[in-house]
Amino acid sequence: MANGGQKEQAEAKAAWEVRRQAAVKALAILDTPPTPEFEALVDIVGQTLGVPICGISLIDDRRQWFKALRGLGLKQMPREHAFCNRLIESGAPLVISDLAAESASSSHPLVAGGPRLRFYAGAPLTLEDGLVVGAICVFDTAPRVFEKKEAEALSRLAGIAEGLLRQFESAEKLARLSREAEAHLRLVEDQRRQLFQQHRVLSQASVMARIGAWERDLATGAYRWSEGMYRLHEVGEDFVVDEEAVFSFYPRSERRRIAGVIARARKANTSYRLDAQIVTGKGNRRWVRISSEAEMIDGVPVRRFGIMRDITDEKEAADRIASMAERDALTGLYNRAFLQTRIDGLAETVPGRRHAFLLLDLDGFKDINDTHGHAAGDECLRRVSRRIGRAAGRGALVARIGGDEFAILVEESQGRDARALARHVRKAIQVPLRWQGQAFQLSASIGIAYWPGTGPIRSDALFADADLALYDAKGAGKNCDAVYRVELKAEATQRFAIVRDISRALKRGNLELYYQPKVRLADGAHRGFEALLRWVREDGSVVAAGAFGPALKDPGLSVEIGHFVLRSGLEQAAEWQRQGLAFGSVAINLGASQFRHRNLARTILEHIASLGLPPGSIEVEVTEDVFLSRAAGYAPEICRDLKQGGVTIAFDDFGTGFASLTHLREFPVDVLKIDRSFISRLGTDASTTSIVHAVIDLAHNLDLQTVAEGVETEGQAQFLRAVGCEWAQGYLYARPMDARSVPAYLGAAERLRA
Repeated sequence: MANGGQKEQAEAKAAWEVRRQAAVKALAILDTPPTPEFEALVDIVGQTLGVPICGISLIDDRRQWFKALRGLGLKQMPREHAFCNRLIESGAPLVISDLAAESASSSHPLVAGGPRLRFYAGAPLTLEDGLVVGAICVFDTAPRVFEKKEAEALSRLAGIAEGLLRQFESAEKLARLSREAEAHLRLVEDQRRQLFQQHRVLSQASVMARIGAWERDLATGAYRWSEGMYRLHEVGEDFVVDEEAVFSFYPRSERRRIAGVIARARKANTSYRLDAQIVTGKGNRRWVRISSEAEMIDGVPVRRFGIMRDITDEKEAADRIASMAERDALTGLYNRAFLQTRIDGLAETVPGRRHAFLLLDLDGFKDINDTHGHAAGDECLRRVSRRIGRAAGRGALVARIGGDEFAILVEESQGRDARALARHVRKAIQVPLRWQGQAFQLSASIGIAYWPGTGPIRSDALFADADLALYDAKGAGKNCDAVYRVELKAEATQRFAIVRDISRALKRGNLELYYQPKVRLADGAHRGFEALLRWVREDGSVVAAGAFGPALKDPGLSVEIGHFVLRSGLEQAAEWQRQGLAFGSVAINLGASQFRHRNLARTILEHIASLGLPPGSIEVEVTEDVFLSRAAGYAPEICRDLKQGGVTIAFDDFGTGFASLTHLREFPVDVLKIDRSFISRLGTDASTTSIVHAVIDLAHNLDLQTVAEGVETEGQAQFLRAVGCEWAQGYLYARPMDARSVPAYLGAAERLRA
C-alpha cells in the first residue's frame, strides 16, 4: 500500500510539472526582449529592500531565464543551479541568510566563485490555478537577516510581478492580433484598390483586436471608416465623418497637441503615431493609439490612411503598476515610501504652513491576529483603515506604514487641531468590529510631531519624533495620545545607553545572579533562594535590575538575558548540589520574551536532567502580566508542562495587575508571592492589611502556598505569621548575596537551627 501511495504521489507530481511547464510556455514571455515595466519593477525591488542584485525569473523544464535582472551579468542558468527552483514545489517564499553556511548552496558557482553571493530571498510567482511559474528574487554579497516587513514587501512585489505576467500575456495576444492587422494594412497599401473588398476580414480582426481602419482622400477631403472605427467611437454607421467631427471626440485640452502632430506630418508627408484620449458618442473615455501613413503618387500625396487601436487596458494596467508602487496592497492607503516622499517635499510644495504628523499603533491587534488568524486580522486592518480615513477627513494624507501602524499627515489650518483629530480617530477606532460572529475591540496609541512650516524637513526625523511620542503614549497606558517634546529624545537616548551598557555587560561577563534566601515564617527554617539579576560594574558597584528596565524590555536583548539567567541559575544549583549544600530550591524568573518559544518547557526540563538536578529543586517565577498578556505566547501551556515535569510554578508580584480568582483557577500555579508594595504598608494602611489577609485566605482555599516579599520588620513578620503566610523573604532575614557567599550563609543558618 505504501509503494502504491508513493507511485500515485510521483504521478501527481509529474502531472503537476507538465501543467506548470505548459503554463510557463503559454505566457509567451521566454526569450523576449527587455520591457520597461519589468525593468522598473526590478528597480523598485532593489530600492525597497536595499539589495544590489534582484531579478524576475521564469523556470521551464531545463533553465531559469531572467526577464529582468539588476546587478548580475546573466540572462539564464541551468535549472539545477537555480536557487529559485526550490520554490517551485513548495510554492512558499524562501530565505537563505547565509548561502555559504548552507550545505546545499555552499558549492554553488555563484557562491564559491564570483560574485560570491551570500544571501538569497525569493517569493514565488503563482498564477490563478496555483501553478508556480517562477520567482522574484534578491541577492546580496554579504549575509543578512531578512526582517518580517522585508519578507512582506517582497511578497507584495511578487504580486505586482504576477500582475505584469498576466498583463504581458494579454498584451502579447493583442500585439499578435495587431501585427496581423498591420500586416493586412500593408497588404492594403500594396493593393489599395481592393481595400474595401477585404472589408469583412478586416472587420473581424478589428473586433478581436479593438482596431479600426480609416483613410482620407486628400483631393476631396472625404473620410472612410471601417466598422471598427464606428465601434471604437460608439457611433452608428450613419454618423457623418469629417475633420470637425473627428476632432470633436478629443477633449479640448488635447486638440491643439493632436492638430500640431498631424500638421507637421502633412507638411513633411511623413507618418505619425500618437496616443490620445477620446470621449465616445456614449460619453465613455478611452485611450487610443493612432498611426498614419501617406500614399504618394509621383511625389504627390494623394491619400492618408491608418489604424486606431484601443489601448485603454494597457493604460489602466500601467496606472495600476504606478499605484502599486505608492499604495498599500491590503488597505488601499498610501504606503510608507509615498508618505516619506510627500513629507520630504513639504518645504517646497507648501512652505510656511504648519503640518502635524500623527503616528498610530493599534492596541490589541496582535491578540486578534494570534487568536483568530490572519484573515480576521486583515479584515480588521481594512476596516480600521477606512475609519481612520473618514475620521481624518479631506485634505489629510493617511498611510499604512506597516503591520498595524498607520500615519496621518495633515495641515493644521482652518481650525484643525492635531490633539482633537487624535481623539476623534481614537474614538472611531474604539467602535467594536464584528466579523463572522465575533466582536473585536481595538484602541490606538498615537504619537504627534509637528513641522512648523519653516526650515528644512526630513521624513526620517519627523518619523523619529512621532515614534518617541508614540512610545510615550504607550508608556502612559495605551489608548491615548502624546505630543513630542525635547525631553523624550533625552529619555530615548538614556534608554539606548542602558540597553547598550547592559548588552556590553552581558558580553563581558559583568551580569551576575545574586541569591536572596526564603525562610519559613514559623521557625526561620531555610527554604531556598530567589535568583536576582545584578549588574556588577567595573568599579565593583552592584546595580539591581530595576535600574536597567529598558534592557529587560528590549525585544532582542531580553531574550539573551533570559537565556543567561536560566542557564546560570540551573548551573549554580547543580554546583551547590555537587558541593553537598542543602540549598533547598532556586527560583528563576522567566520573562515574556522567553514564552514565545513553545519548546521552552522541554528545553528547561532537559537541562535540569542533564545537570542531574531533581526537578523539585527548581522553581519558576512568572509575573501576572506574563500570564495575562497574549504577547507572552505559550505561557500557560509551558507552565503546565513544567509543573507536570516536577518544577514548581510561582505567581510573582500578585496584586499589582489585573489577575483574578478566575486566572488563579485556570493557570498552573503552586505558589502565590505577595508583592513588597503591600507588605511595606502593613500596619499603616487598613485597606492594604485587609487585602494581604484576603490574598492569603484565597491562596489557602486554592491549596496554594504564599510567600511575602520585602519583609523588613519583625512587626510585619508577626502579622504574616498570624494570618497564616508560610514563607517570607526580605532584608529582615538576608539581603541578596553573590553565589560565593551562599555556603557561609547556609552554614550559619544550619548552626542557628541547631
